Amino acid sequence: MIRVLLFIAAALTLFSCDIVNIFGSDSDNILLFSAHYTENEPAQLYLFNVRTQALIRVTNEKYGVRFFDWSNEANRIVYETNENQSYSPILKTVHIDGSYPTILRNEDGKKIKGSFANWSPDGKRIVYQVRAKIEGEFAGQLYTYTIKHQKKTRITKNLFNNSLPVWSKAGDKIYYNSDRNSKRNLFSIDVDGTNETQLTDFENASLFRHFSSKNSQFIYSHRDSSIYSSNPWNTYLLDLHTGNSELIDVDNIPSENNFNFRIISTTEDPNTLIVSKTHPWVMSHGATLFFWNYRTGELTKLLNAPRIVNAKAIDID
Repeated sequence: MIRVLLFIAAALTLFSCDIVNIFGSDSDNILLFSAHYTENEPAQLYLFNVRTQALIRVTNEKYGVRFFDWSNEANRIVYETNENQSYSPILKTVHIDGSYPTILRNEDGKKIKGSFANWSPDGKRIVYQVRAKIEGEFAGQLYTYTIKHQKKTRITKNLFNNSLPVWSKAGDKIYYNSDRNSKRNLFSIDVDGTNETQLTDFENASLFRHFSSKNSQFIYSHRDSSIYSSNPWNTYLLDLHTGNSELIDVDNIPSENNFNFRIISTTEDPNTLIVSKTHPWVMSHGATLFFWNYRTGELTKLLNAPRIVNAKAIDID
């Protein structure tokens, strides 16, 4: 069991406390998310304890936080933030209590630049995406980074855009999106860069967004047309164990009029997803996060924020 005292790095307008023990004696479900809490403030990273309702701010980045991942083994978060006002993403880590924000660097001291970082199951490495130049053309390529030795290793070497990498549960493979012939499909590759394998074979556009390693489930969007078509996207849940895809219809979520639901992430529960409810035109209404059991239709309200950037649920025990 992890017991940590968390200190609020910066006071929130809506919440006031000093030191909070957000982890209970039993396993707790924690929501890790990035959000804008005021109109002019960049998105920061927060922890929300579903059981105790405690909300903790973790980061204080000048240019905000976008994509992130949490390592249970390392008890740290890796996240992407801009180096300046232009889009120039670098990768940083921070302890789950908000202490020791650290820029990831190579052996030669250069900053690690990249996006969509994801921790290995053992907490020793991350995988991330970089825009790399091959034969005079830029394409998204995947790298791994060893935390202890500050060593980065390129694992994809092709002219396609490879993106959104995640580790397999066993830590021996990496799953990712790749576009081939104007189509996006799901691929896997061994950590040493060998044995690239195409796992899905959609004729039209698809985009795999979120993955639960415990359940080997991917959420993906798909439409029966090209990536650049105006046709609507449908959302599916892919089970890697069975190879089956199931349509997830957010229109079935109970809701008041004039609000839209959007699937944010998978959770460790195979039947539960994180969804947000937002007004499609009035951003000042903010967003509300829910756990949604898409089998039973049950909605469990989590919290409100002016604008949610990203979110995922983690289990602390």
